Amino acid sequence: MFKRTIFTSTVVAGIALTLGVGPAQGDPAKSESKAAVGAADQQALDAEAAAGRATGKSDPGKERALQAVQANIARHVERSGTEHSFASYLDRETGRIVVETNAPEGLARALTAVGGDAVQLRDGSASDGFSRKADV
Repeated sequence: MFKRTIFTSTVVAGIALTLGVGPAQGDPAKSESKAAVGAADQQALDAEAAAGRATGKSDPGKERALQAVQANIARHVERSGTEHSFASYLDRETGRIVVETNAPEGLARALTAVGGDAVQLRDGSASDGFSRKADV
């Protein structure tokens, strides 16, 4: 009986050591190195920036115009409340500022006048996606 207990204990200890000696699941040795992933990300960002410069789509003037439009919208909402919704962004494909709003056209034009002809108004209602399902 004593030999059997010793033998069983030795086998169990051997199995535990064998299973516990392998690399952890998140071990960098098993996955790509962080430097390689970082370099790949940086290459993608550099290529995207170069494409934007080559096509003229990345324009600091348009970025400033977008900021001015967003500041106008923020001031309006601060004064008048949230009766209307606004969503604004710079469309990199067209190079235009897009404002989606359910505000009357006259109000929308007044708020986006600083953007000039670079602004495209779209009728629509913006809503936030703050919910558990939005994280999926």
